[in-house]
Amino acid sequence: SRCFNSLTCGGIADEFHAEGVATEAGAPSPFSRVGPGFANSRKPDFSAPAGNCDPTYQIRPGSGLGVWCCNESGQWEDHCGTSFAAPLLAREAARIMSYLQKKCEPGTRPFASLVKAVMGLCATRPDLPKQYEKLAKHTLGFGRVTLEDVEATTADRALFLWQGIIGSEDEILTEELPLPGESVKACGAPELRLVCAWETPVNSAAENIWACRKVDITLRPLGGAEALKPSNLNPKGYPLIERVYVLGGNARAEIERNDACLLELKYTHLEMAEYPAGILDFSSQQRISLAFEIHDAQAGGPSPHAYVQALPVAASLNRLSTIVPAARQAVSIRTFE
Repeated sequence: SRCFNSLTCGGIADEFHAEGVATEAGAPSPFSRVGPGFANSRKPDFSAPAGNCDPTYQIRPGSGLGVWCCNESGQWEDHCGTSFAAPLLAREAARIMSYLQKKCEPGTRPFASLVKAVMGLCATRPDLPKQYEKLAKHTLGFGRVTLEDVEATTADRALFLWQGIIGSEDEILTEELPLPGESVKACGAPELRLVCAWETPVNSAAENIWACRKVDITLRPLGGAEALKPSNLNPKGYPLIERVYVLGGNARAEIERNDACLLELKYTHLEMAEYPAGILDFSSQQRISLAFEIHDAQAGGPSPHAYVQALPVAASLNRLSTIVPAARQAVSIRTFE
């Protein structure tokens, strides 16, 4: 869990097994580890099938309690543990990366942070009995996600993706988020859910201290209305955060009038390791990615898709724009006698 720019994987008991400790399909696996990561982040980030065990917490090969995989001879075996869940999560991340590449203009590649953001937005945790709710919240992270979850078109919500670069700590990047006013007007309780991810600069040369950038997100309607306050907050500094905004009051009226919100992004150095001069030099550019969706929190709300397609900018919303990537900085290693 001591990482910023990778994914940590928890375990799910994917199938019901009468002899298993986890008695519900989708419940946390007995092998899933939990605990805080850097910047007080929740761990794990996501989850995948990790198998089950018998009441004595023993693994019994061939019992069907584990995850099916191939051994060194190419024969199928079932094994348990997050070591077998992590490759499944990595596979889905790779499939999603390939899928997003098809949405890019020639010369552009999707950021790793965009993959992480869309995975966070599209991941789901199964509906479990009440006795599992608290445990699942702490052990499954955002939940399980597959490429099919990203590809799926959901009638009651519209998904948007964006990636860009903040040039320096002194820059405020302003983007206009398309939000169809007619859709917001038709909703009983419109909400915007946003997942933001970025690739914070870190280096293993500093084992116990690190360079950590905190990204600040400000969402405000056009027309000078006050910034919206999210209904949830995440630990500062960890480069995968979720925000939920209730679109009500004056903000709702402005969105209905203007079909958009302004998103302001900036970063600050939350903590910077005291590296020796000339050893490390991080670029001031910061890659950042967003995945967000609009939906009606009340059951039976209208589908936003027709309203999105009716926006004047709809024709430009199907491709990720060409972006000049951040320059790679050489790292010089010196020895002193």
